[in-house]
Amino acid sequence: MFFSDSSNGYTSRFLGFYVYISNTTDRFDGHLCFHDTIYNRSTIPAVVNISCPVHGQYVIYYNERLLNVTYPTGYSQYAFTDFCEVEVYGCATPMRYGSNCSLLCPVNCKQYCNIQLGNCFQCSPGYKGEQCEQKCDGNLYGRNCRETCGSCLYLRQCHHVNGSCKDGCNPGYQGEKCDKVCSFGYFGSDCKEECSAFCKTTRDCHYETGSCTQGCKSGWQGHDCFQIQAKEENDWPSRFYGLLAAFCVCEAVIIVMLVVVFLQRRRMIVRKAQKTLKESKNPQCNTGYVDVMSTEKIKSEYQELSDIKEPSTYDVIK
Repeated sequence: MFFSDSSNGYTSRFLGFYVYISNTTDRFDGHLCFHDTIYNRSTIPAVVNISCPVHGQYVIYYNERLLNVTYPTGYSQYAFTDFCEVEVYGCATPMRYGSNCSLLCPVNCKQYCNIQLGNCFQCSPGYKGEQCEQKCDGNLYGRNCRETCGSCLYLRQCHHVNGSCKDGCNPGYQGEKCDKVCSFGYFGSDCKEECSAFCKTTRDCHYETGSCTQGCKSGWQGHDCFQIQAKEENDWPSRFYGLLAAFCVCEAVIIVMLVVVFLQRRRMIVRKAQKTLKESKNPQCNTGYVDVMSTEKIKSEYQELSDIKEPSTYDVIK
């Protein structure tokens, strides 16, 4: 930019100026290349060279004098555009740089590069670095390497451009980018395993581990609710054998009691019969007669206690 000589009165009108590069006529849509905060009337050069390696359709010169704003000494009261000439240099052919625009911009630059150094203003998705020579890494991909890879298998690096997982997904995830969890009712590797039907809400399990999210239905246990509850699984044999043992003990007690009662009754009958026979042989104990019925009854009862034998041939003949 060419300004008037610093000794004349026009220089104060240029102090504090701005230069923008934009693709529209609105300076706020563009890039601020330069704002004068260093010059005064005696230091501003006749020719100002401004390097602004930004691509755009418009070069916008702007200056202002706002109300209620105090400006440095030497600034004019009003801003005017009185410069003589503006020259803009650049390569007419895109993706070129250098003094003669003979050098190609790096292949991974997006559209344009610095006209002097060849550094990229912006990289194509999946690349980074001043000349976009590096692929995205650190589980990052995409534009400016700002997007995070999904749950790729073993947390390996996804594709640096599109984020796809070439080796598959970690358990519980699916999709090209492994950024979607398994559908309801499925879990694990490739989302091929079915959740348990014994979850409290049928097949409602965690997409990675398969554990039932709300617990198990009644009678089932375990993280996946495939195990019968310990009370039902382990206690029924002990219950059965406990009842069987109790039954056997009761039977034994009853048998013992029956044997005891039988023996006691037999002993009483024997004693009674012996006493009756003794009294019948002792005259002092006689009352003057013998009760034949009682004697026969005693003999009969006594005979019941003795071993019953088959009658001999002699007894039959007699």
